[in-house]
Amino acid sequence: ARLNQIADEIKTTAPGSFEQHLADYFVDFPKATAFNELETAYNLAPERTELLAPMLSKAMLDGDVAELKQWTGEMQRRGEVAPALKAAAADVLLSLPADGILFTNGDMDTQPAVVQQVQSAAKPGLLIVDQRLLADLGYRQRTWKQAGATGPVSAAGPDFATGLLRSSTRPVYFALSLDRTWL
Repeated sequence: ARLNQIADEIKTTAPGSFEQHLADYFVDFPKATAFNELETAYNLAPERTELLAPMLSKAMLDGDVAELKQWTGEMQRRGEVAPALKAAAADVLLSLPADGILFTNGDMDTQPAVVQQVQSAAKPGLLIVDQRLLADLGYRQRTWKQAGATGPVSAAGPDFATGLLRSSTRPVYFALSLDRTWL
């Protein structure tokens, strides 16, 4: 509710601004409309640091390898991943099998793991799945295919993870930050 209130205040005080479009991105995330707002914000101020994490999420959503390299590189170059999160991500990647699937829950665990994976070539076969992006059918379908799952694509949420467990031979792991319903 507070985020919506802030976004409404920005619309009133700075309509059409970078800040208004970025606020609308966060209000709408992970809907498709959020990424339209993100594109508009990017076109207004592509140099803004606030775009790094959202652009990385967009690259994941789109499955765009070149964009993943670009945005993970920018996050690393600009020091946008806290050292403790970077170290934790490295440890998590080391603890998982190369063919595993890791479900993550948001920027604090997804992005450090993806930055570490892409920029350090750590466990390139590990499939990192941001559970928030599963709301998008295209993302679910691509993830299902990458996991080598068979049969119809499951619905978003914990059902998707259950479906992968039943339809893929790859081992599945969950970040501790996920809601207990995922476990």
